[in-house]
Amino acid sequence: MTLLELRDKLDYSFIRLWRNADGLEYEALFPGEARMTEELKEELREHKPELLQALDFEEEADRILLESTRRLAAAWPEGCTLSGPALGGLGARASGGLPQYRSWTPGEGHRGPGGFCSCGVSLLPEGDAMSRQYTHTRVRGLAPWKPQKKTLDLLDQVQAVLDEYRDHLPLTARQVFYRLVGAFDYPKTESASNRLGDMLNRARRAGMVPFRSIRDDGVTAKGHGGFHGMPSFWQSVESAAETYHRPRLEAQPNRLELWCEAAGMVPQLLRVTEPYGVPVITSGGFNSVTAEYDAARRYAEGDAPAVVLHVGDHDPSGCAVFDSLADDVQTLVKDLGAESNVTFIRCAVTPEQIARYGLPQAPAKKTDKRGNWQGGTVQAEALSPDQLADEVREVVLAWFDTDTLAAVEAKADSDRRTILATLRDLEVTS
Repeated sequence: MTLLELRDKLDYSFIRLWRNADGLEYEALFPGEARMTEELKEELREHKPELLQALDFEEEADRILLESTRRLAAAWPEGCTLSGPALGGLGARASGGLPQYRSWTPGEGHRGPGGFCSCGVSLLPEGDAMSRQYTHTRVRGLAPWKPQKKTLDLLDQVQAVLDEYRDHLPLTARQVFYRLVGAFDYPKTESASNRLGDMLNRARRAGMVPFRSIRDDGVTAKGHGGFHGMPSFWQSVESAAETYHRPRLEAQPNRLELWCEAAGMVPQLLRVTEPYGVPVITSGGFNSVTAEYDAARRYAEGDAPAVVLHVGDHDPSGCAVFDSLADDVQTLVKDLGAESNVTFIRCAVTPEQIARYGLPQAPAKKTDKRGNWQGGTVQAEALSPDQLADEVREVVLAWFDTDTLAAVEAKADSDRRTILATLRDLEVTS
């Protein structure tokens, strides 16, 4: 179980945990109803470093909160009020005691925790930025770690997976999970997958697993660049000229796109499709209306038939995503006044691949009734990275003309030489 699950289990079992000089101590508050099981003892040993760090953090948070309260009570001016939606508002100090809570009135007194009012009262100890207390926290920063032998053995297995598929890095945690299930009999349960994810995060912070070997998406960054003067600009022009190429789908009989359910797979899939100029698109789960409309516009305005390849889970949700995409996009193309000349192909996961590779299956969720589902389910990550690459490449090449690509690349080589010669004539190359 994860650290948070362990803390919740201890709380639920009314087992008190505290630090002593030798490490951890525990006590069952109601021994007749709850006791410390061998499983919990093993989990305590496994998570001992994190638990000690969490207890230290809580002790420090309690100290800051107590000091803040004492400071506030001692310095609270008569008639001064604290206003702020986060605290609900503190009223004027009762005689000789702590302030009493009352409704917040906009514009009154203090402007909020950690700030000052006209009375000059600081609401936190000087230099402290902590205004919130957390009972459960994860490790912060690059933190050393001394895992138990069982965890070290699992890390060795993870490293073996990363070494085997080094040409496909970064892998998602889910892909690592399925490789461990297939190669090392790792438990195929959701809790085991969650434990692995937590362990990978901890190992990356400790330098035991390279950060860039694991991909966990969720951040979108946008910004504006620029040039550090004219030399920087001309250097970028020269670099662009040296890497100049024409669209690899130029003059192809079909316009290909690859859609995938999981954003974490995009880098691996792009390594397969980039030599052919096939873009990889993901909008995560059920595709957005905007993404489907934009796709329909591309296909309606294109001068070649569109072929949409798809990679997703073999389960009610994953297949419904694919069916919904195909149905909605084809309908939108017609509504835009164009002939629906779009072909949708499922690259993975298919029933044939499940049988051929012997992929591990799980029962479908009883709550998911879409499509009158029959049989087990398989996630796309169950295909090894090289299996997935082979499947996608085979379908791409079935719809792609390599002779046309060779002619386009020859034209690009000629263009590139002309561009570089022009830059040399301008005497602006670095």
